[in-house]
Amino acid sequence: LFDDMMNAILKQKNIFHLLIFFVCNLPIFKYKIL
Repeated sequence: LFDDMMNAILKQKNIFHLLIFFVCNLPIFKYKIL
């Protein structure tokens, strides 16, 4: 599921959407890494 979301966003090739996605999901990324 997570990889599918990443692939869908990468296909958009929209830096602005990527930036919003990473900022909104930063706590999730940090939680997954830790």
